[in-house]
Amino acid sequence: MTDVERELALKVIGKLHPNVKLDENSNIWQLAAKRNSGIRVIGVIVTEQLYYFYPLFIDHHHLLLPSKKYNQRDYKKYNFLPQESW
Repeated sequence: MTDVERELALKVIGKLHPNVKLDENSNIWQLAAKRNSGIRVIGVIVTEQLYYFYPLFIDHHHLLLPSKKYNQRDYKKYNFLPQESW
C-alpha cells in the first residue's frame, strides 16, 4: 500500500469510525473476502502474542487500490449486497 492509498484508507476509516484512533504505526491491510468475488476488506492487524484482524470497511469497487478488472465507470453493474452474498 502506497502512502497515498494509506492516507485515503485513514480518511475513510476516520469518517466511518470516528472513535477509532489510528496513527502512522497502524498496520493497515487489505484482504480478499471471498475467493473470486473481488471483494476487499480493509482493516488493521494488531499483533500481540497472536495476530488479530479488525475489519473496518469493504472496498467492493476497488477504489482504494485500483484494479483494471474491477474499477469501472459504471459502478451500478457491481451490485454488492453482503446480506445476500454472505
